[in-house]
Amino acid sequence: MTVPTITVLAYFGIDATSSVFILDDATKGLLDGATYLLGGDVGIDISRSARVGQITRGRERAIDEFQAGVATITLNNRDRLYDPLYAAGTYFGKIKPGLHVLIQANGITIFDGLIDDWNFDYPISKDSTASFDVVDQLATLGSGEFDAWTTTASQTIGARLTSILNRNEVSFPSGQRALDTGTSTLQADAVSWGSNVLNYCQLVTKCDLGSFFASRTGVLTFYGRNRVYTGVGAPEFRDDGTGIRYAGITIDYGTELLFNRVSVDATGFTKQTVTDSASFQAFNKWWSLSLSNLPLETQAQALDLANYLLNLYSQPVTRISSITVNLQDKSATDQATILSLDLGSVIRVVYTPNSVGTAIDKYCLVEGVTHDILPQAHSVTFKLSNLADGFSGSPFILDDANAGLLDGTYLLAF
Repeated sequence: MTVPTITVLAYFGIDATSSVFILDDATKGLLDGATYLLGGDVGIDISRSARVGQITRGRERAIDEFQAGVATITLNNRDRLYDPLYAAGTYFGKIKPGLHVLIQANGITIFDGLIDDWNFDYPISKDSTASFDVVDQLATLGSGEFDAWTTTASQTIGARLTSILNRNEVSFPSGQRALDTGTSTLQADAVSWGSNVLNYCQLVTKCDLGSFFASRTGVLTFYGRNRVYTGVGAPEFRDDGTGIRYAGITIDYGTELLFNRVSVDATGFTKQTVTDSASFQAFNKWWSLSLSNLPLETQAQALDLANYLLNLYSQPVTRISSITVNLQDKSATDQATILSLDLGSVIRVVYTPNSVGTAIDKYCLVEGVTHDILPQAHSVTFKLSNLADGFSGSPFILDDANAGLLDGTYLLAF
């Protein structure tokens, strides 16, 4: 067992080093050749120069918005290969923001994005480095602004997101989308000139309490709140000698997700506020959560959303908030399982504190993923939410041997 092999591919563009068909080239332009094939931009493997420090994606809690993912890469630049001012450098003229970068571990993609910024360090010791930040597709939306336009009434969340991504000033590739339909419907609203594309997308998905993120493979993804999840085949992380062993775990039981007064404001309607008096009496305090200016189509949907959130968070619940897994002591099979997990994946976590009493056993959703990568160590931390939040630990899970039984204690979600 050893650390996964990290590969960093930078798409500098087709040049003399690329193994692709080039028209009219004496060698690479030969028809029916087996070496130089017709293709587009080719990733150049810069792994030998690269030190990948950390990759961060997702969010901390289920009620937070997903943040743009970031990977930080530092390159050995002693020979000025990555120096934009060195004309003899291999990539002269190509060191610029916006380049596509793919990061893989054991051949599994763990980050796909674009270079946002370059930095160059020339210390007296001559250990020169070039570093860049790679950001995912959420950051691409975050840099965009709208022209003024008016949306269509009665659209689902998925349809509204599609109309956003199709706009000329956005032009997000259709092949890099995976959008659920969603549950809520939206009113027609006037989007102002200069408003931020990502901010509006997040506002729209908040109407469904959905998940909107860029996948590890660069696909812009929306999961609606009523997405069907299954525990069948979910990877199991355990401390009892079975399943995948984890190195660290954190448990929350407190006010991190405790709200007994919830308000939802749908644009043009009366704000809907619901409270849980029993929760207030138990804790002698109001904890408030407000969602404002949502383009929901009806006031009834705002009330439903408020009641849904109150049901989820009016009482404290034991939550497994994160686990950390070391890859260097795992088998190749377990490494592949861990590396393939993404935001929105379902896992099962079993934990018996100090081996005393009954185990804490929960199905969880992955909300965030962080890779910490060193030469001899690679750890992954998963930020988690309870799949069962709001249903006393017991949501209906399709095809699950226990949670999938009809007329049982496992309930359908709202």
